[in-house]
Amino acid sequence: MTQQLFLIPFAALLFILPFPGTVAFRLLCLSAAFLLAILRWRQLTPATLPIKLPLIAWAIIAAASILYAVDPAYSLGEVKNELGYSIMAYVAFFAACRDEHRMKWMLLSLASGALVLCAWALAFVFINGYWNQGGGYGGTAAFATYLVTIFPAMALLGFYFKDMRLRSFALCVSVILLIAGFFCQQRIIWPIIFLQLSIGMILYGGSLGLNRARIAVALLLALLLAATALLGSQISRFEKNPFPSVTMENDTRIRFWPKVAERIVEHPLIGAGFGRSTMSKAYPDLIPPENTELWHPHNLVLNYGLAMGYPGILVLLLVWGALLREYLRFWRSADAALRMLGACGIVLVIGVLARNLVNDMFMRDAALLFWALNGMLLGLGHRKTTLAATISNSR
Repeated sequence: MTQQLFLIPFAALLFILPFPGTVAFRLLCLSAAFLLAILRWRQLTPATLPIKLPLIAWAIIAAASILYAVDPAYSLGEVKNELGYSIMAYVAFFAACRDEHRMKWMLLSLASGALVLCAWALAFVFINGYWNQGGGYGGTAAFATYLVTIFPAMALLGFYFKDMRLRSFALCVSVILLIAGFFCQQRIIWPIIFLQLSIGMILYGGSLGLNRARIAVALLLALLLAATALLGSQISRFEKNPFPSVTMENDTRIRFWPKVAERIVEHPLIGAGFGRSTMSKAYPDLIPPENTELWHPHNLVLNYGLAMGYPGILVLLLVWGALLREYLRFWRSADAALRMLGACGIVLVIGVLARNLVNDMFMRDAALLFWALNGMLLGLGHRKTTLAATISNSR
């Protein structure tokens, strides 16, 4: 009973994260989860927290940007939201995810939230014929980020526990997520999902009993389905907005990104302060008059460059590289469970990074979800690694 009560704020946070208008409840759950993790740290006996140095470097460079920020108050708030809360989520879930039982209930809560979100969004689409960008289930860009972030977690729920009921539920949620993804008409979903499937199959397909021929056939089928969905999304978008700029080859970002990069080169060591709105505050002339939605770089790496110069880009790559290194260590393990955790972690990190190279949505709920999932995977993985080492040394 005590364990179930302990998990409530963690499960509630994962369930509620994608729903807009829940910031107060979200922060309440995060604060409760973090406080519980800190108060019960010794009892939870977590391993040494991984990637500490990259996270410290990230925090130092982001905090230093406040000193030269074009809007210091704004940058201070963004550092608090995007770093402070993210690190709290990472630490809390790392400490809390001490065994498979806890991870299972966390993943079930995440899947349940996704099911409610998709059902709500699809009901509106089928009744009204379009995705309500101001609806209680969020806009299409946010949903695309949510989908590629949660997709590896659904694979983990379906295959880690060897429970057919969980596998069926995870498959059902995954299918509904993809259906909602098609109707949200975010084209980036399909190349990212194919990328994630490809990496997952290459890294773990053999452990599922698939030989190279079957993996190749599965990836070919996935490619055909992804290409069909991408084409369908493009046709649907063009029918609703028949302008040349809607086509991929005329995407405004192709001409926009080089100009942003030039501005970074002009200020290589410092930027204009941490935060996604930095460009519109410091360089409003960069916003294309034909597409005012490009008020930020629509690219996570370029955004960090504008905000903090080359040091910002380097620390961003350092943090994501450190995560990949941890998951590669898991994947190289002889333990099948660790290999799966490593494969899912690699798919998660690469998928989220790739998605945010075309539209920087790595903030607020998306960032919290990303770091919560990393905390879960690394928390369980490092405990299993420590246990395996202890058993090996005792022999």
